[in-house]
This record gives sequence, structure tokens and C-alpha cells, in this order.
Amino acid sequence: MYEHRFVHKSGEVVWARVAVSLVRDKKKAPSRLIAIVEDVSESRRAEENAARARELTEKLLDTTDAMVVGLDSEGKIQFVNHAFEEITGYSRDDLEGKNWFETLVPRDRYPQVWEEFERLTSGGNAVRFENPILTKAGEERYIVWRNSEFRTGDEIIGTVSVGIDISERKRAEEELADSEEKLLAVFTSSPAGMAVSRREDGCVLDVNTEFERLFECRRDEVVEKTSIELGLWADPSDRKRVTDLIDRDGQVVDLELPLRTARGRALIGLLNVHEVTIRDSRFLIYALRDITEQKQAEEQLALLKHSIDVNSDGAYWTDTSDTFIYVNEAGYRVLDYDRDELLGKPVSLVAPGATPERMEEV
Repeated sequence: MYEHRFVHKSGEVVWARVAVSLVRDKKKAPSRLIAIVEDVSESRRAEENAARARELTEKLLDTTDAMVVGLDSEGKIQFVNHAFEEITGYSRDDLEGKNWFETLVPRDRYPQVWEEFERLTSGGNAVRFENPILTKAGEERYIVWRNSEFRTGDEIIGTVSVGIDISERKRAEEELADSEEKLLAVFTSSPAGMAVSRREDGCVLDVNTEFERLFECRRDEVVEKTSIELGLWADPSDRKRVTDLIDRDGQVVDLELPLRTARGRALIGLLNVHEVTIRDSRFLIYALRDITEQKQAEEQLALLKHSIDVNSDGAYWTDTSDTFIYVNEAGYRVLDYDRDELLGKPVSLVAPGATPERMEEV
């Protein structure tokens, strides 16, 4: 029996399966041949179509950037594509017939992968699954898989999995999470009061511990409320002043403003404000210090200086190196020196006997 190609009267190629039998006469001599011809053109075309489909499938598997691996019901590797070879460093010959779990995902290290395979081969629904694999060089790569089962009738005889290498994305996500954790730690523990608000309406999105202390509030009392609603600006128009400065200079640096706590106590804040844009949304990041006591001390010092300035007696201040740092008007008149002639000069300029030793005694 053999298959032979015939040409039909119409010119069409016809494939036939031919079975030939030899008929002998009574003397056992060959008498005639009997041929049975079966038209197998349809089945031949189906085989050719199937072969072309297999060839196309193999080309598609080898040209895709996705990894493709087929396993039998015991977890032995039946086939892999070119992308799989590129990513893992293994060749088809290295892997064919090898156990997937012993080679790329050791069961003791990645037990969840074996559990997923058992679930799939026992009739579980194919799902998206993410797991690491070990390359030939021992590098860990993260792959997200879409798994399906091979069936013969109702029997599952293996699985086929298509995977995308997400290692770089995974590392980027981990680095981002690490950065966010560090930024959160800086934000939370900063000695300056810090707040994040939406640029458009001033809605407070987050505050740190120092902000809670300075403004006598809890985080949950201020989040999702605007700074105007909370009454944090002594003069509500100061918020527009801040946004105008942002528009003009891109930031606000060391701006002194009167503010109020959530309990109504007045304070003077030293503000630094920066704008950030995330996914087309604009936010303001505030960092501020309470300089109320500093300003009060400065005012008291200014009053003291003024009272000394108008005093009729000469007043002289020196630093630890016996250098003039302040002289009132009466002091200049007594010595007949101008301001520039005394400030920054040693006491010995006007008192030759004021040696370091003598001043130490004093």
C-alpha cells in the first residue's frame, strides 16, 4: 500500500492510497493485478494544513518575546521557545526531558510553584500566576505566567505556560517602595512641621508628627480639610500670597507669616514651600518652623538695644576676644570715635592697659 499523486482530467492534483494485489492462474503464474484506489486528497490536504499550522505556530512561538514552556503531567519539560532560551540561558537540548521543578524552580525553594502545577493538572482553572525562576547562571528572574492544560479527551496530559519577564519592573517597584519608605520616614520624623496639600484648593492630604505638635491637632482632624477651613492662616489671603510666589519663583524660601493653631493660638511660622506634579496633579509641600519665641527674643533685644542707645552713659559690648561688637551713641561721643573706627577693633585701641591677661582678670 502506498500513496500516489494523480492528475485529474480537470488538472487538479489528486492524492490516492493504492493497494495492489497480484492474481495468479491455476498454474500459479501471474495473471493480473487488482488495484484498489482510495481518494485521500481531503485527508492529505488536512495533513498539509496541519503541518503548515504547526510550522506557523513554531515560528510564532520563536518570534514572540514571551516565554513559552510545555510540561507533561509529571512536570518534565517537553518544549520551550527561543525567548525562553534567551531569558534563562538554557538551550532546548539542555532542558528537554528535564524536570521543570528540579531545574528552574527547586521545589524546596519555591513550593508555591509546585502547588500551582498540582492544582492545574488536577483540573483547576487556568489562572495568572507570578513566580521567580532560576536561570542557568543562578540569577533569579520574576515571571508572570498564564497557564493552560493539555487534554486528551477528559484526561489532562500536561500544561503549557506563557510567561512575561517582569524582573526589571519588579526591581523598579521594590526600589520605589524602598524610596517611598525612606521618604515617609524622613517626612514623619522631620524636626520641621510638614504638610502636603492640593495646589488647587489647599486640601490637606497629610501632615507629620511635628505639624500635629505645632498646630495642636491630630492628623485625622486636618486631613481632607482645607487650610482655610482649619483657620491655620491668621490672614486667609496669605495662602494666595504663597501660591503667587510659587508661580513667580517656583518655590517659597524662609517666608515669615503669622499663623494660628487649630486651638486658635497665634504663632509666627517660617515657611518653605515647594510644588510637585504627580500624574498631572499639582501638590504643595510645606516645611515650617515655629519662630514665635525667636521673634519675641529679637523684639526684646531690639527694645533693650534702643534703651541703651538713648542712655546718656557710654555702653560698650565686647566678645570673648575683647573686640568691640556694640557701642552706643554716648560711647562714641565720650571717646570721639566714629562707629566704623571702633566696631571690630580690640579694646586695647582705647585702653592700652587692657592686655589679654588684664582682661582675663577682669
